[in-house]
Amino acid sequence: MTDETKSPEASGSNFQTATQAKPSGPAQNVPQQPGNNNTAGSTAKFQALIGIVAITLANVAGFISNVDKIREFVLKILGTEWAYHFHTLIVYCGSALLLIGYGALTYWIYWNFVVRRTLLIKVGFYVAAFVAVGTMVFGSYEFLFKPVDFVSLIKKQTSEYVQTILSQQTGSGEYTGGFRFSQGEMSNDTQAWTTAQCLVGLLQQNSTALNDTTRAQIRKAFEFIEHMRLKSPDNGWGYQAGFNWGVTEIDAWVALAYIYSLRGNNAATIWSPNEIPDALAKTNSILEILLNRQHGDGSWGPIEKTDNPKHARTYSAIMATWALAQAEQNSDVLRGHEADYQAAVTLAAKWLLSSYTKNPEGFSGWWPNPSAKNPAESYPGLEAQGLFVLSVAKASHPFIGSDPKYQDAVGTFVKLGLDGNNTLEPLVKRKITYNEKAHDSDRYLEGRTETAEQSTFLWYPWSIALAATLEHDSNLADFQRERMEKLLSSLFERADEEGTFVRNDPVIYPTAEILFADGYYFSRDGLTAKQK
Repeated sequence: MTDETKSPEASGSNFQTATQAKPSGPAQNVPQQPGNNNTAGSTAKFQALIGIVAITLANVAGFISNVDKIREFVLKILGTEWAYHFHTLIVYCGSALLLIGYGALTYWIYWNFVVRRTLLIKVGFYVAAFVAVGTMVFGSYEFLFKPVDFVSLIKKQTSEYVQTILSQQTGSGEYTGGFRFSQGEMSNDTQAWTTAQCLVGLLQQNSTALNDTTRAQIRKAFEFIEHMRLKSPDNGWGYQAGFNWGVTEIDAWVALAYIYSLRGNNAATIWSPNEIPDALAKTNSILEILLNRQHGDGSWGPIEKTDNPKHARTYSAIMATWALAQAEQNSDVLRGHEADYQAAVTLAAKWLLSSYTKNPEGFSGWWPNPSAKNPAESYPGLEAQGLFVLSVAKASHPFIGSDPKYQDAVGTFVKLGLDGNNTLEPLVKRKITYNEKAHDSDRYLEGRTETAEQSTFLWYPWSIALAATLEHDSNLADFQRERMEKLLSSLFERADEEGTFVRNDPVIYPTAEILFADGYYFSRDGLTAKQK
């Protein structure tokens, strides 16, 4: 039977089936909403899972940053500088995970509860979500992540420096008790200069850290210093054994060592009660040497007092001023010498302020030989130490703080710390090993056979000491004190570089100066500087 012979019923049935299968007009406009909702719902569930995982990982990161044992392990394995990098990585990754986690959960809430609402409700949700997520992320950042504890890191390193310095002490022979200048075994020579610097660094530490063995070593060091004193009472100490003339800056370091030994608990732990009067007498006798060497204009040279202004040297003046200013802050040392010490420090501070120079070529500060004109380079180490000493003297001589040159010098240093200047990069970027030294020509003293030491001026320890003073200076603007806090945090973050520097340097005095600076910072208030 052909198709043409099909029955009408069959044909009608086929027609009806075909007609029913064909979609009607209105049905063509129905959207495929159920399918879209299923896809969005699956995505939202996946986003919710991501949110939960991300927030969990962020909390794990926060837990790691708060566990001291883990932090100590990282310090031991990576070193102090990388401990900071590890902490920064934890904070950044944790914050990113919090943002992703809260954002993913917000997405899940949107597709489950907001997507079908009115436009006004959606806008309100967007605003509320932005505020809520932002608040939760930043609030969790402050609550979850423990700030890096550089105090414990630096204190640990400082205790290692103490042991390094003590290991330099000579235990036998004619120079028993003295500290060797070289730590690279290039020489076993001991110096009163190095010994005094090491003593100042040790005695700046908390006296509770000085055990019986350390105290015994300190006493032997003072015995060595007295053994090395030149026979003439007004000559002080020479550069090395065999020198027959005293050097002002060495005399100043020795005076500081005695002054620090007579401070607070140090006096009770180092000297017996019947020894203290003798220690005071020796201290005042050294300060008398410094008074007798001061030039009429308030300066000092490395040698005895002369009438030649070309003999003045900035480092000699800075050290002598520091010793006398520190003496003013010890009532026992000062007693009976108030007028002499006050007059000497006043004159010295005025000379230092008058010799501070700032020129159009970008130079600012002091240079080793103040009689030399048109200095070719800056000396940030000399500038930092000079300002530190003036800040110490300012406690008894308020006129220093109101002097325009002092204020300008402080402002220049604050800017140098984080921004640099025309001739120097910022201190936060400067390598610790970049230290200027006096030129060969600065060694020679006109008409004299003596020569000055070609000193190297370390910028790193004196920047720490100065910043530790300035961050507490109420005369500075708030933003300047905050910048000093940032500078301190940045410098302490480089403790690993610092450790490498002191280990690799062939001599020990950089370790002593850094030990002093760290100890001075903690004596001011080791918990005030925060990372910004």
